[in-house]
Amino acid sequence: MKNNKKISKTNNIYVDNFHEFMIKNATFDGLWEFPIIKNNVYKLPKYLIGYDQRKRKGIVYEDSFVHFYIDDYKFDGPNGIWNGSSKNLNQKRGFSIDSLAKFSGIIGPDFSVGFGFPLATQLDSIRRTRYFEHWMTLLGIQVIPNIRWTDERSYEFCFLGIPKNSIVAISTLGVLKYKTSRKYFKLGLSEMLKRIEPSLVLIYGDLPSDVFQILENQKILCFKSDISSYRQGGKTNGCSTR
Repeated sequence: MKNNKKISKTNNIYVDNFHEFMIKNATFDGLWEFPIIKNNVYKLPKYLIGYDQRKRKGIVYEDSFVHFYIDDYKFDGPNGIWNGSSKNLNQKRGFSIDSLAKFSGIIGPDFSVGFGFPLATQLDSIRRTRYFEHWMTLLGIQVIPNIRWTDERSYEFCFLGIPKNSIVAISTLGVLKYKTSRKYFKLGLSEMLKRIEPSLVLIYGDLPSDVFQILENQKILCFKSDISSYRQGGKTNGCSTR
């Protein structure tokens, strides 16, 4: 079997190329063995802050969760949350846990899962999301898992690792503009409610009436997107609860 860790020539230590440190002590779910994200949320957010805005002056850290509903390059570059992560939390380069630990919690990463992506790419995006979510729970950070799907084929893996009655987060950004993507979003939303039976769904972005109807009997917490809030001249905050 191929060794999945390489030896650094400079200091003769093992380097974890496959991010096994993120799934330490994990239990796994389904054929693809995604880590199960146990609910550790004891207080819901009042504010959501984009990862790219986390160092902005004047931010209220208490009651704020960091979200990743932004362009991938803003959190997934060479020094981003995946490629820049290490089990060495004191590293001087790459991703620093300190930038998240100040906040009350996070929404799981939103690695892109596009309708035109091969299933293998979609699956890997969901895998990385679950790995990172699990790692954050190990570090004592509150995590609301992010759920993302495409068409019916993605149902095989996109809900793995999320226990029934969990608090979950979804975003409507980028999926309501076109007829086909809107159709698949609504189908997947119904499937998510059936499979996970969430205790609460946090929604980031617009909530049009046809989508709202699907959530008619579901407890929800809504947040305006940074984009729509900026256009309206307001700030991102809870728009409604039910």
